[in-house]
Amino acid sequence: MKSLVGNIGTLALVAMAGFAVAACSSSIDTSSPSGSSAKSGEKVGSIGLQLQPVFGVTVTSVHYIVTAGDPALTPAPAIVSEGNLPTPGTGSNFSFGIPLKVGNGYYISLSGVDATSPDTIKCTGASGSFNVLSNQSTLFNMTLTCTDITNGQIITTVDVKTDACPRLVVDYAVAEPSTQDVGKNIAVHATAHDMDNAAEVITYAWSIVDPTLGSKGQFLPATAADTAFKCLQGANALKIKITATNHQCSKALETIVSCKDVLCGNGVVDPAETCDPNPSPVGVLPVHAADPTCPADCTKVCGDGNPEGDETCDPLPLNPSVCLPPGSVGECTLRVASCGDGFLTAPEKCDGALGLAGSTPGSTCAADCNSIIPPVMAKCGDAVTTAPETCDEGTGTNAAPVPVATRTCGDTCVQLSTPDCVTCEQAGNCFASSDNCNGPAATPFTAAQRAACYSVTQCVRDSNCLDGAGSLGKCYCGTLSTADCGAAPFALTAAGAPNGPCAALMQAGSPLLTTNSAILGGLTNKSRPGSAAGQRLNCDKTDPVCAPLCGVQ
Repeated sequence: MKSLVGNIGTLALVAMAGFAVAACSSSIDTSSPSGSSAKSGEKVGSIGLQLQPVFGVTVTSVHYIVTAGDPALTPAPAIVSEGNLPTPGTGSNFSFGIPLKVGNGYYISLSGVDATSPDTIKCTGASGSFNVLSNQSTLFNMTLTCTDITNGQIITTVDVKTDACPRLVVDYAVAEPSTQDVGKNIAVHATAHDMDNAAEVITYAWSIVDPTLGSKGQFLPATAADTAFKCLQGANALKIKITATNHQCSKALETIVSCKDVLCGNGVVDPAETCDPNPSPVGVLPVHAADPTCPADCTKVCGDGNPEGDETCDPLPLNPSVCLPPGSVGECTLRVASCGDGFLTAPEKCDGALGLAGSTPGSTCAADCNSIIPPVMAKCGDAVTTAPETCDEGTGTNAAPVPVATRTCGDTCVQLSTPDCVTCEQAGNCFASSDNCNGPAATPFTAAQRAACYSVTQCVRDSNCLDGAGSLGKCYCGTLSTADCGAAPFALTAAGAPNGPCAALMQAGSPLLTTNSAILGGLTNKSRPGSAAGQRLNCDKTDPVCAPLCGVQ
């Protein structure tokens, strides 16, 4: 080809490798390569590139497409030139040119495929826009990216944190004396070495292990292998540590020191002390016996994680089921398990409310903690009120029943009245009504009839339909007037039927009546269960003394 361009760039066929392209028309070439849209006789320029493949990648041809505009646009611009450029594959330098008509706004894209099998290397590149000028050269840059499509990649950052320091050894940490008076110094010494490099510079840092105890003392200074710890406050078995550091990592070693108040050991339990190991001096009160369990600083602290003196346990975190907690009798000593101590300890089956999970609701723990007692089942009439009963007056065979006239409890052990109400009834005008639900003496009510009577009584009291301006008629008719109620449908499910809160129970308590008028006409007839209840309640309301006591004001 004519107008070949010299060494204007390089192409490395690896991922994200780059090369340069030049547009020029150092001479006019009227020929057109395969696929070119240049016409014979038109002025054309040329573009050129050179190729430098890497080992193992053989690209025998590169396909090119030149468009008159950005190929990403829609609609796509016209292709003005397209074809294949043969390449030597393993050549280290290669350049070529293709003719283009002089013009502006060109874009070029290149693509190539590895000729070896399998052809997993795909190369693509694009550049633009550029112009092709007559008898002039224009340089521009281009990148051809080659990718192995068989491989993907994930990228992540791994942050490694470790206290492993196997080649750094802390030889010792020594404190002398281990116990010192407040205000005096304890000499502390440490040394460490690097097993890989004897000349390695190692730095040291002393500290109190628990930072909340930092006021107990201070290091003078804290950055020397051999230094002093000054006791500022009383502290028993205070943990201190030396941290040695080389250029890579750190390693620490701990020891303990104790700081005692100057009064500790004088035989007197002074302020801030909890004990003293020596007996009180002769003539000094109060008399204090020697306490051999007292620690060096005369202070035993239950809960500090350090068993001291006569403490048999002081774990952190404290487990009160094993070790008696601070403030309890025998604090920081092992708990002796016993029934009723609030802890479930084998072989106990329960302890108070503990160990009852999964048992029948209402179960209780036996007094010896060796068994779970199932709940007492309710039995109406046994004179024992057991949930869900609200009362039990012994109406059955297991206890002497309460006389019917003074009962406040129904046959199903549901509270229907109060002792004050019954007492008032017996002392006043309603004395003959309190046993209405038992039925007439000559023809007593059956159990079912008594239950119907009690149901009406309970409904009227619970709904308060008789209170204030209410009446037994309102309890049955609801929002209907007496006239409308009497003429309304008897079936309560029908439209316009009585809608009082106790209408259904009143009908059930008068099973032989089939009209609303009949029920309204006998609301206080003691011969029927529903109206027998109504007669008693109506009497209570009309008695000014009993009304407030019977809840029907």
